[in-house]
Amino acid sequence: MEQYLTRSLTTPIKLEPFVISNKKPDSIVTICAWLPDAELPFLEKWIGNWHGSVSLLVTTAAMPGSSSHGKLLRTIRKLVSQATMSGLSIHIIHVGENQAGSPNLYLNLARLFALTDWTLLFPSDLSKPISPKIYESMVSMKWETKRGIHFLASGSDSYPFPTLSPLLLPTKQDFWCTERIFIGVSRVSDWNECLWQVSLETVGKIHIVDVPIKDVPVEENAGAEVGRRLSARFRAEMCDTFLKQMTVVHPRGRYREIALDWVKSFCSKVRLCFFGVVHSTTPSRQSLGN
Repeated sequence: MEQYLTRSLTTPIKLEPFVISNKKPDSIVTICAWLPDAELPFLEKWIGNWHGSVSLLVTTAAMPGSSSHGKLLRTIRKLVSQATMSGLSIHIIHVGENQAGSPNLYLNLARLFALTDWTLLFPSDLSKPISPKIYESMVSMKWETKRGIHFLASGSDSYPFPTLSPLLLPTKQDFWCTERIFIGVSRVSDWNECLWQVSLETVGKIHIVDVPIKDVPVEENAGAEVGRRLSARFRAEMCDTFLKQMTVVHPRGRYREIALDWVKSFCSKVRLCFFGVVHSTTPSRQSLGN
């Protein structure tokens, strides 16, 4: 595990899974989230409207064995002693003080340690309580008929989705959000790469759970422009690879031709976006049929 993380990040890190363990998940879905240790006070209010399992990754610059690490563990144990925290598992990742963040990596790790059949990736920060509509939508789900990947969104059935739309998928689904972008990264920009990636890999066939999600503006910083250019290059590479795989894996036929046309149209937006041209919306998933 730490060898993988060392390749993913630019400096060696340490991972402590299950410093707090929810050994008896009491729901079919685990919400997966992350936050820096300084934001742990947000946790109590954030979790108030969620009555199921949680897999939470906490990032910290405190090194294992240090006094600050001991203080962090005491803070966590005090928090989880409350009844509302009974479904919570907490994992700690130790990163350097000047280490660039990797929000998608943190969500992937939180999902990796989930113990339920389904996971809900929650990309937003935890400064505000979870909308009760999210938990209500999970309770009303007919899980025995659910398959594939779902977005929690409203008013959109294709990319671009609201910027921090949560992603619902089976825990064993062979999909992991890209961790390739490290310059100008934020929760919004990194998650946008995952939204785009899901759209491509599912050929636009994404299920929507109708839950209102507020759009959050993309945060600008010193590396944002470089990050956008790296993103365009990454997407172009993914498009080329995906098209080649489709022609090899899928047999000739009407579905393959329709799917290839959709992917080509979807990927053409990468070049237009890279050169700053305003582009039209992605073809809707209905154009591929059901």
